[in-house]
Amino acid sequence: LTPGDFTTPNEDYFAHADWVIDQAAARGMVIVLFPCFMGYPDGDAGWHDEMLANGVLNCQQYGQYVGNRYKDKPNIIWGMYGDHNPDSTVAPLVDALAAGIQAADTNHLFTLELQRGFDVRTTLAGNDSWLQLNSLYDYPTVYTSGLLAYTQTPVLPYFMIENFYEGEHDSTPTSIRSQAYWANLSGACGQTYGN
Repeated sequence: LTPGDFTTPNEDYFAHADWVIDQAAARGMVIVLFPCFMGYPDGDAGWHDEMLANGVLNCQQYGQYVGNRYKDKPNIIWGMYGDHNPDSTVAPLVDALAAGIQAADTNHLFTLELQRGFDVRTTLAGNDSWLQLNSLYDYPTVYTSGLLAYTQTPVLPYFMIENFYEGEHDSTPTSIRSQAYWANLSGACGQTYGN
């Protein structure tokens, strides 16, 4: 209710989110739910600056709020970061957010989306105690990232979290389908698609 303050959630907003998640469940769809999508660095899409302003304690409290709210929804996977890489400034905030969620919700898997082309396991460098599901975000040759994820230790299941959208990067129906096939034929457990 106070813009930028994670400790004052807006019930109307979250009631709408509840409806969207329920509509997806009714259609057999799983939601990768980013409680705080950080956004690409130096861009204006995302909640990076608000996370910094809220600090560790507010991020953890917000995590408990969303964890409690969505712990019984059958069709979510928690998504962390969101087109952003960890560093010493944001990693403690994301870890606090994840810890808050996990304090309330032990039912759902956690994944993340780093910036395009970054390897999840190498980039995290051990700051991943909550990570249970790896992701791929690379194009146009998704299979190179898929094969790297397949050979990492410890092995985590992985999926393609983002690929070309229609109408960008000179994409075609063939190039979009190719990315999905490359991910799955390289060992991924699935892929997302968006436009």
